[in-house]
Amino acid sequence: MVATPDTLLEALTPEQREVVLHEKGPLLVIAGPGAGKTEVMLRRAAYLVCERGVEPEALLLTTFTRKAAEELRLRLARFLGRDVERVFISTIHGFCQWVLENYPQVHPYGRYFQVLDEDAQYLLILSHLENLGLGRGKGRVGDHVEAAIAAFNAYSEECVDPARLLEVLRASGAGDEEIAMAEAYRRYLALLVAERAIDFGGLQREAYRVLREDAAVREAVQRRFRYLIVDEHQDTNPIQDRILGLVAAPEYNLCVVGDDDQSIYRFRGATVRNFLDVPATYPNTRTIVLSRNFRSTAPIVELTGRLIAHNPVRYRKALVAHRGTGPEILLLTAEDVDDEGERLADLIDDLRRSQVIRGWRNVAVLFTSVRYFAGPLLAALAKRRIPCEVTGDGGFFDRPDVRQLKDLVIALGWPSYWRTTMLHGPVLGLAPETLTILEQYEGNLWELDEAGMYTLGIVDERDRRVLAQMIALHRRVQAKEYASITGLVHEILAITGYLANRLRAGDDAAVLNVAQFTRLATNFDRHGRSRSTFHFGEYLWSLPERSLDERRPPLDDAVQVMTIHQSKGLEFPVVIVPSVVEGRLPKHARHGTVTYRVPDELAPLVMPPEIATRRQPAEDDPHLADQRRLFYVAMTRARDLVILSVPERIRKQRCKPSRFLAEMGLELKELPIPSYRIDGSERRALGTPRAHLTFSAINAYLTCPLRYRLLYEDGLSVPTWYFVQFGTSLHRTLEAIHRRALAGEPVDEPAALALFEQCWVPFGPRSVEAEQRLEETGRGYIARYVREHAASFPRVRRAELTFSYDAGDALLSGRVDLVREAEGGGLEIVDFKTRAHGGLEITNARLQVELYALACENLLDDEVRRLTVHLLADGETLDFPWDPQARQHVRDTLDEVITGIAERQFAPKPGPHCRACDFRRLCPYGDRAAPARPAEA
Repeated sequence: MVATPDTLLEALTPEQREVVLHEKGPLLVIAGPGAGKTEVMLRRAAYLVCERGVEPEALLLTTFTRKAAEELRLRLARFLGRDVERVFISTIHGFCQWVLENYPQVHPYGRYFQVLDEDAQYLLILSHLENLGLGRGKGRVGDHVEAAIAAFNAYSEECVDPARLLEVLRASGAGDEEIAMAEAYRRYLALLVAERAIDFGGLQREAYRVLREDAAVREAVQRRFRYLIVDEHQDTNPIQDRILGLVAAPEYNLCVVGDDDQSIYRFRGATVRNFLDVPATYPNTRTIVLSRNFRSTAPIVELTGRLIAHNPVRYRKALVAHRGTGPEILLLTAEDVDDEGERLADLIDDLRRSQVIRGWRNVAVLFTSVRYFAGPLLAALAKRRIPCEVTGDGGFFDRPDVRQLKDLVIALGWPSYWRTTMLHGPVLGLAPETLTILEQYEGNLWELDEAGMYTLGIVDERDRRVLAQMIALHRRVQAKEYASITGLVHEILAITGYLANRLRAGDDAAVLNVAQFTRLATNFDRHGRSRSTFHFGEYLWSLPERSLDERRPPLDDAVQVMTIHQSKGLEFPVVIVPSVVEGRLPKHARHGTVTYRVPDELAPLVMPPEIATRRQPAEDDPHLADQRRLFYVAMTRARDLVILSVPERIRKQRCKPSRFLAEMGLELKELPIPSYRIDGSERRALGTPRAHLTFSAINAYLTCPLRYRLLYEDGLSVPTWYFVQFGTSLHRTLEAIHRRALAGEPVDEPAALALFEQCWVPFGPRSVEAEQRLEETGRGYIARYVREHAASFPRVRRAELTFSYDAGDALLSGRVDLVREAEGGGLEIVDFKTRAHGGLEITNARLQVELYALACENLLDDEVRRLTVHLLADGETLDFPWDPQARQHVRDTLDEVITGIAERQFAPKPGPHCRACDFRRLCPYGDRAAPARPAEA
């Protein structure tokens, strides 16, 4: 531990000191914008450990996103050093997953369940619509899927009893649609259990049920976590708040931090009531208000305070600007939204020319919807060649290369159907003359051969070769001689040479978007329950309109354009909020939309009372209060200057200035550009790594930096082979064996094989023969391991140890298969490989166990004496030395990789390893790359 009382209390305000020094009992911290809440939370955690003797394992810190949790861990390491790894820092969903994984005997999913992210949940429901009793109905299929997801998540997060819901709905005379959705939810829960899968809502539902109903589990979790610190508490939903309350009992050493004025996620199920009701929920709660705003100037703090004071239900707080005075909020008027875009672009240009700002990146433009409202501004910025980074525009499927990839994959599945439009685009890259000939061709493209093409007049040799290979691929698809959609996408890219050409040309945007398309294909392969190109096309067509952004390479200096929700947690020198008019801010409330939400009068009949009472909004007009909070969040992102604009018309209709302007006391008169020099210096979060590395990423970089870039920077997916699932099954079985050994339970061969059956990951209906063959192989591996190594089981110290190692400018994370006591003292690191000795050099296994040794010595505070790689296929073990020279070598290797990645040194490294590379046919530098056109070479 590295913190001292002086460092923990240094430079804090009196209120911040009170938070840090608070000892026991519930604590409510109301932290306005820019109040330094994150730093105070971390110092409180460090104070508990360093000064009050609280064991790090007794601390639970929760926050809203995994990225935020990672930042908390890195910043807390400044105070706790390596003891930070003993603190549980997670999202609430991550904590719920921990509960279910550690107490598998009390829920139906077992230890090895799959957590479905939003994409996986979407695909699961899409592929089972008929089985769920929902059918396809009228309209876009994706609308039905989204409605089901919204209903299922709401039912889970409110702990709705599906059988009771059906009974109550029928008795109350509910409509057929509501009853059908309730029945679908009942079937959906059964499907999840059968699939050993659980969605985010289910994680919360099951964790809450276990903690509420099983006293032994609840008390064990309470003994483990004696102090809780909860970030962004205003954005929790009722079930999350109840989970935290159960864990905090009976002492309620619960510190909740948040700001009711920044609660903007009610549409996701969050309720500000959780935060507002803390004093009533936990008697003797101490309340501390962090009222000093270290971010914004006085005019911003004063006017935003006037705005939010109009929300009727909130904690009253008088915020004070620490930085003092600054320019007034600017108000700009325009004739219409097109004129607004032009005037805002001119203003941004003027701010730069007059040196009010240092760079384009000092400006953020925040919309309620970039997708629907940002077009005029983006066009105006482009006309002036002002660079911008856009988030939320949904332009992915507008790209010609993406459209053509989609059309080609789908067309491969049709026996004879083809369209000339699928031939136009940069992926195939056909010559204009070839396209003209094919547009006039009335036969079946899929039946042509090269001779026929030549007869038609297609003289371009490359075009004939590409078309011939695509026709051959079509025959393979028709014969079902392909394994996955991702594999088909790779085949198309290999035949056409498109990815290789874009890499040669330095077209990073094309590479990024091709990579995103491969991830869509991989998601479908994993969760779509089909390898049909038709079903893949249906999946793409079903996606919400403009739901995927076009990926763009990051720019060093660009105006930031995003939604207000996406700006939460960020800050900028200048913030511009366009179209502050009635209908946009605040936007009109939606009425008449079917949400399948349980009616308020029925809620007490189908869900726990403690959940039912929290679902009521805090205000009489929750929509208007939400919109006011949203506007408040937008303006409080600004450090120095806020610019608001008001068009007179939208789509030829006159519009009224937002009521929020009057609430702040702003009049419709324009102020001149301030003669004010903005400090646009970057504020990088302390401890944020430049790279997040695993051993696989490090090995990829050392093998070939271009391979690392494609996998980890661009995100290019590769086909998943059955052997990966085979390895997963074996590692799960070994973990189960070692956990039994840790618990002192005997593990003989029959017991190990029974565990293997429980841990086996099915391959799916497309690969029965491969699954049976590998399943029998796996049984042999496990049986031999137990026969030959059971004597080492008493020396097991940790199984599947998760670690994070701060390597300076990068964070190294991973899971160590096995840590056991070495013979003669110290630790032994063991990594299991499913392969035999042959080909082991490709895996760089020695470096892997060396990296794990470095991390384990840091985490476990014990010396590693032995490094072992266990080859399951032939039963051999390989031992490597671990001495000062090895330690220094692995540190030097880490530094080399981290430096190379930070400097974006991604040059290819061709060699014998290319033969085993997943990208060997896509890479322009491999020995099997498709040739480019002469003009592109």
